[in-house]
Amino acid sequence: MGAAGCKTEVGCPCETQKGLEMKCDGREEPVLPEAFPILPKGHPYNVLERVQGRWRRHPDGQPMGEIRNGLVQWHEDFMHSASRLSLTPSGELQMDLVGQFYYGHVHAAGKSIHWSDGEIWVAEL
Repeated sequence: MGAAGCKTEVGCPCETQKGLEMKCDGREEPVLPEAFPILPKGHPYNVLERVQGRWRRHPDGQPMGEIRNGLVQWHEDFMHSASRLSLTPSGELQMDLVGQFYYGHVHAAGKSIHWSDGEIWVAEL
């Protein structure tokens, strides 16, 4: 990042300003903080993209399923059809599970989800 990838020796604009990083090719990209906040729909680092992958319940390690393309594909143990995920205006995850809504906060740079029913899911590495 920054000047490390720059091929020019003088006058490189690679530096962080106003939350954007200027790339040597003139592109600007957002600089992400260490702890990822919940980001609104349409943000380049959308929470729905960050939570894609396989998940397990904490602390017992029960496989929960896989999140892909805004859907939770439940692990076969649950015998549920896929549940739709969306974002609330405040940036929380909202999951519709058979007509019941659950709300989740994403923590640890997208590696855990704390649900409104008390469950905590952790991403498989």
